[in-house]
Amino acid sequence: MTPGELHRRVFGFRFAAAIFAGLETGLFDALRHAPQCSEELSRRCGLDPRALRVWLDALTCYGVLERKPGHDAGAPVWQISPESAGCFDPDSPDHLGHLLQHDHWHWTRWGGLSDSIRTGEPTANWANDRHLSDPEVLRRFLPNYVLAMHESGRPAFAEIARRISKLSPKRVVDFGGGDGELLIALCRLLPDVRSVLVEHHFALEHARDRIEAVGLAERIEQLALNFEHGDLSSGALAAPYDVAILSRVLMGFPPEQARRVIQRIAAALPTGGHLVIHDFAQESRVGALLGLDMLLNTGGQVHDSEQIVSWMTEAGLKQIDVSPVLPYTRLWLGRKQGD
Repeated sequence: MTPGELHRRVFGFRFAAAIFAGLETGLFDALRHAPQCSEELSRRCGLDPRALRVWLDALTCYGVLERKPGHDAGAPVWQISPESAGCFDPDSPDHLGHLLQHDHWHWTRWGGLSDSIRTGEPTANWANDRHLSDPEVLRRFLPNYVLAMHESGRPAFAEIARRISKLSPKRVVDFGGGDGELLIALCRLLPDVRSVLVEHHFALEHARDRIEAVGLAERIEQLALNFEHGDLSSGALAAPYDVAILSRVLMGFPPEQARRVIQRIAAALPTGGHLVIHDFAQESRVGALLGLDMLLNTGGQVHDSEQIVSWMTEAGLKQIDVSPVLPYTRLWLGRKQGD
């Protein structure tokens, strides 16, 4: 990387901060329905008029906003650009509001990265964190996290479901499947498949509404369970399942915990069953930065592909196939062999 490229990337934190300010002040909400002049935006959002104009100009230079002439030669107005509009519209399939909010709330935690690298531990002291010491942010954090993971995982759901459908499964369990969107995509491909979504209570609250809204409540059962420690052979998991999914789960764990999760789930699979792992590619730029994000926030990391294959082999899985899904994610597929 050249000096110029390096500095351009580091300089980019200023753009991220400009976007986060739009979330925090309500600017994007104010512009979502109609263009506004700076005076109206200043009044509605409680912003200093001069500072607002400097900020609007910056967002316009980056193409997030557009400046238009006002009616009858009046004051200019600003609107969200057509290319960016879907990102801030909750009704758009391109909505990124929850994901951007999730990144925003992690903003100050990244200031502690040096400490995590020194200690090998996630940031433990939130007392001085601007966001995560705020009770209102903490109340909204987990529900927003579920929706953020939906927005970030959305590009891969259809392709993963297509590949799993080739296995012709009858019963599928998605461990840590968020709001159930991957199982919804799979059920749409396979009219006879039955499935179980295993998640924490906070995720299932949203998943339940989503699954009912698409008419799949009878085919996607929901189970509140910490699958790292809970019983994987009782309740909704007592009936055999021929495919188990771990999508973007392993990166949240340090290596030994990730290895243990694979062993537990593989042990619960019947002979001939498949384990499907979807996670970020360690060698990609996205995966590399998310590895740091996991180190900082959970103590986990994005794991090396060879390491994941070795864990799967150790757990009794064979015929392991590794293939790309997105440019920065991989799919590991293994079949459980008999003794």
